[in-house]
Amino acid sequence: MSMQGLHLLLTYKCNARCRHCFLSAGPDRREVFSSALAKKIIDEASLMPTVNHLFVEGGEPFLFPELLLSTIRYATDRGFWIGALTNGFWAISEQKAEERLQPLVAAGLKSLSISTDAWHEEFVPVSRVNIAVDAARSLGLKVDVMYCESGSATDGAESAPFLAGDIVCRGRAASSLCVNGNKDWRSLTTCPEELECPSRVHIDPLGEIHLCQGLLLGETATVKSVNQIFKDYQPENHPLVASLAAGGPAELARFAKSYGWKPSQGYVDGCQLCSEVRKALKEHFPKLIGPAFVFTN
Repeated sequence: MSMQGLHLLLTYKCNARCRHCFLSAGPDRREVFSSALAKKIIDEASLMPTVNHLFVEGGEPFLFPELLLSTIRYATDRGFWIGALTNGFWAISEQKAEERLQPLVAAGLKSLSISTDAWHEEFVPVSRVNIAVDAARSLGLKVDVMYCESGSATDGAESAPFLAGDIVCRGRAASSLCVNGNKDWRSLTTCPEELECPSRVHIDPLGEIHLCQGLLLGETATVKSVNQIFKDYQPENHPLVASLAAGGPAELARFAKSYGWKPSQGYVDGCQLCSEVRKALKEHFPKLIGPAFVFTN
């Protein structure tokens, strides 16, 4: 593996329940990283010479300020560049925003990414995103704003770079927003992820390692060191990765047909097809597909 970065999903809990969430995060989720697991993973990552950065995200990591602070400080002390992703709900005023960010900057936080678009705005007004952007910039943080173009309803946060993209049909979006697709499943032969030799993975509070949201490597960081897990990873022995590598979501769909899966009339894109197929296969491959709630609304 040419692993360069680890993304720690500090929690699946979120103050928002966005309709396009990759991971079906929301207020009802209770999964949170333990401080011990975060430190274990960071220590193990420090033994991997190619890993040079960490990112903390969620869910909403700012719901757990002490854990967020201790994770940033611990990673910084071990030589990692570290950034964070948030929806900016906490930026109720510039003073409050700076009070939230100052300890994190002092602990070593280098970058802040903020998510906003029409779906986020159902829960977090763009005025708070603007405040968070200004506070982050005033404290010297690298800052950017991430949004889905097809869901954007605002011209806010203009003082920061925008990282725009369309809806990705994974998690909640696969069933709630990705509708009226007209692409034949057999034509969806490309996977956008680096599944065979990933440069980054996401690790969740359960210790599950996500090659793609909801597609698990198969071994957990709670029982084995991440550096050893990555050394032992053989994509050809992972039946889902092997199918995706051979022919994208269409090949995974062919694999699923042997388990009784039947295609719908049309799909928006390959991610929607892959999500539907994995939802059907998760009972057969519980160690490779999960957590289960990622595939529900």
